[in-house]
Amino acid sequence: MRGAKVPGIAALFAVILLGTTSFAADENVIEGTLSAFYADRNVLIVETTVPGLMGAGTREVPFIIDPKKATFSICVDIAGECYRNVEAREGWQILESFERITSFSVLDKKVKLTKNLAGDISHVEIEYTM
Repeated sequence: MRGAKVPGIAALFAVILLGTTSFAADENVIEGTLSAFYADRNVLIVETTVPGLMGAGTREVPFIIDPKKATFSICVDIAGECYRNVEAREGWQILESFERITSFSVLDKKVKLTKNLAGDISHVEIEYTM
């Protein structure tokens, strides 16, 4: 075909360079480390392993958390503090208050995001660890 465009070439390069959107063996669970968050925009930035044609790689991936559909569980092991299954609005407030405490903000933050059947994040689990 003369002059025909090859569809999907840009998409192919995006998959090679950025990886796919499949994050784990269980498609409904994404695990990683919290890199940053923007509570005012309902966004978590999670460093996670993403597969790609050139092999798996670690990337910082933004996730939008719908405040009407998600719950949070946030725990700080060393302090014995744990808030489970709170509404998103309260979860963001707890996360912000923990991050203001210097001794908590320097801890590793393990993240586990669970998706519902529609593919939306339905639960955010954050565990502060040493």
